[in-house]
Amino acid sequence: MRKYAKLECDVLQYSELQDIQINNNSITKEQFIGSRKKLYSNNEMIATMSMYNGLQLGGISKSQFNSFLGSFNKQLYKQFLTNDNLHKIDISFKDASRDKNYKFYDTLSEGQYFYNIDLKSAYWQIANKLGYLNDKMFDRYFMSDEYKMAKRLCISFLARKNKMVYYKNNIKTTIECNTDVFQKVYDNIRHCLYTTMVESIKDDTEWLEYNIDGVTVTAKYVKQIQDYFNELDLKFKITECRKIDKTDYFYGTTKRKFKNR
Repeated sequence: MRKYAKLECDVLQYSELQDIQINNNSITKEQFIGSRKKLYSNNEMIATMSMYNGLQLGGISKSQFNSFLGSFNKQLYKQFLTNDNLHKIDISFKDASRDKNYKFYDTLSEGQYFYNIDLKSAYWQIANKLGYLNDKMFDRYFMSDEYKMAKRLCISFLARKNKMVYYKNNIKTTIECNTDVFQKVYDNIRHCLYTTMVESIKDDTEWLEYNIDGVTVTAKYVKQIQDYFNELDLKFKITECRKIDKTDYFYGTTKRKFKNR
């Protein structure tokens, strides 16, 4: 990781190094993974840069995140090697991943309480349930708040595109890498999570909102949602909410907007 960090450079430095290698007719290639580029000369990486360095990593450093991401990917490969059934998972989802019940919110009186039941590290839990994340790594980071953003990012990074660009004798050749397997992992985790949220709400449930990792209901239906998540062995937290007026409410002690007007 130290060597990798030393090779990090800005756009201008990267461009200058690339021009030098190409003009010297060195065996030059670039790897593109999402917004990151890696420059190789004679099969050795000499520079790397990201077009977007504004990732919010929470309480960890870039080197810690890179190490974490490498560990996640390594264990994912092992999961596929030891479980052929992972290749067969195909979860579809056609509904909305989030919604608000504005009409029901309007029926609540000012000061009335309701409750948000939110999955802890939702993507992390679903990845483990589906078999993409082994128990050892799941347990190590599940309760870690400082890795909260890293756990989300390592899942979303699965959808990144990957390609190699080769430069030789002023000829540029591009090879697109097939990342369909990782895209499917990403889709399955999202679709499983979205389905879980939607199916937690029954026809008679007094719900106010659901999104990708939580459901908001009246006090009468908190146990229904709790039982549903417990049956799936999913860990969650409950936050008390209170209506302020026709647009705003308290989420715990934080004021939030339910609708604009």
